Amino acid sequence: RFTFLDIDDTEPSIAANGDIVWVRGFGPDADLWIKKRGSDEKPITKKLGSEYSPTFSPEGTSIAYIAERKGRKQLRVLNLSDQSDTLVVGDLSPEYPAWSPDGKFLVLVDLPRTRPGYNGDPGKLGTRHYDAPLVVNQVLTFIPAPPPPDAESASVPVKAQMNHSEGYLERFDRVATYLTKSYNFDRGPTNSLWESLKAKYRDQVQTAKDEVAVEEAIYKLLRDRPLLRSEAVGKVVVSSAHPLATAAGLEVLRKGGNVVDAAVAVSFALGVVEPDASGLGGYGEMLIFLNGMDAPICIEFLTRVPEAASLTNGALVSLPRDGPVLVNVPGTLAGMELAWQRYGSKKVEWQQLVEPSIKLASEGFVLDDAFPTTLAREKQRYLQYESSRALFFLNENPLQPGDTLRNPDLAWTLNQIAKEGSKAFYKGEIAKRMVEDLSGKGNVMRWQTWHVIMPLNVNR
Repeated sequence: RFTFLDIDDTEPSIAANGDIVWVRGFGPDADLWIKKRGSDEKPITKKLGSEYSPTFSPEGTSIAYIAERKGRKQLRVLNLSDQSDTLVVGDLSPEYPAWSPDGKFLVLVDLPRTRPGYNGDPGKLGTRHYDAPLVVNQVLTFIPAPPPPDAESASVPVKAQMNHSEGYLERFDRVATYLTKSYNFDRGPTNSLWESLKAKYRDQVQTAKDEVAVEEAIYKLLRDRPLLRSEAVGKVVVSSAHPLATAAGLEVLRKGGNVVDAAVAVSFALGVVEPDASGLGGYGEMLIFLNGMDAPICIEFLTRVPEAASLTNGALVSLPRDGPVLVNVPGTLAGMELAWQRYGSKKVEWQQLVEPSIKLASEGFVLDDAFPTTLAREKQRYLQYESSRALFFLNENPLQPGDTLRNPDLAWTLNQIAKEGSKAFYKGEIAKRMVEDLSGKGNVMRWQTWHVIMPLNVNR
């Protein structure tokens, strides 16, 4: 075993002498680490941006890898003897570099790279297989390594390595297998219907001429799959990332509220039950289209950078990748209040919209496996901060499914918001406490700017 930290390590490459290089982290936090025989592991890239797809040269003295810098992909070569880092290609979208056997050339293919992102299913993040397109007329590019200053790359055409029919069927079968295991379609009365649907749409994939036809067949399989529950019949639907937040929206509807009232209640509740993805410190947009409107309304409630966070502020020359110093003035609460004031039903009071979230925060709720999975995967990040360590961990062990999470401080905050609206958050005691805490941790936000600027925009 080479690594001992509870962090995601992927894409290993092993040199002939047994040295190993790999990627630690995901997205912008991805860095290259190395462990040589008889020595400790250590990072070899620590720059802003992500590094991935490392591969040793045949002699093991250099590492080719892909770096993302300001949204652009680069092919770079790191020489391990003198730590020189050479930009090889910066005007393509290179992926999956490989060395020629003699080490004189780097071979790469220009392919789009789509990493899976957060989709409410954190247990699958980083492990979910994603499809690379089957491109027929792709080009392999051979580049001298390391390149002379004015060397030109040479390109040769290459045929697709996979038979289209086989590739399409493999993709379809993978989707069908995932659905079967996830929803137990192979058991009970749904089995016969499910098997007939798989056979029907698999036949369509087998004769598909292009990826569009494949995706259409997969979509139809998803659309026609057996229902897991009896169909609900009514005039309105509330959907969210958590059943307790959905219940908050339904509660407001039963009190006579409209869909905007329900959306506000859902937003507050999500901030309690989904603390890794939602909350008062966030931002977003709300699209509203009610009966009688000529056109939809979009409310943008983004964040604002503190006024003191300018390019000339010497305290912000070197920023960390996360933490209190990066907090902006959040817009979620201002957006929720504006939506309720302008487009709410006027039948439900503001305090009633916040009540379900206050109850969830004060009385607590039983965790499913979603948030505990996030805690386990990002344990080191959460343990950095005293507040998250105290709230989400017991003896430095993350909360588990079945545990009850209570958040009395958040309940207090929501109570102030229920009584006074957004002014409690942007102007009152909450603002003072937050700015005082953030200032002590390096953030340049000041109470005067916090309570003046509310980041809102309304578009038709």
